[in-house]
Amino acid sequence: MPPPNAITRFSAPPACRARRARTDPNLQLVSAPTLSICGIRYLSDRWDDLNELNRRIHRRMVQRGRAIPSTTLVNGTLAIRPCFVGARTTLTQADELVDEVLAVGREVVLMNKEAAG
Repeated sequence: MPPPNAITRFSAPPACRARRARTDPNLQLVSAPTLSICGIRYLSDRWDDLNELNRRIHRRMVQRGRAIPSTTLVNGTLAIRPCFVGARTTLTQADELVDEVLAVGREVVLMNKEAAG
């Protein structure tokens, strides 16, 4: 029997991210989970242009190398769009990706606040 957090269907990681996006005040679900994809974005009342904020978050995530999702535009809204297709992907890994979006989002918002003075 597989461990309790093993993924048996590709839809579990996107559903996990969607749940987190629906319950965290700093996240927004941009596109509902379909197959292995779910678009989310970071929210901050300190930024007027949330697309630019999420563009910077994505760029920083790629630089850090812990998670390398893609981005997409959904009706003009930029979403961070990870795609899990590995059969050994775990729900823990899906959660870690959301944790990384939140950590990098806080970091980028703080960097912008310090730069603004």
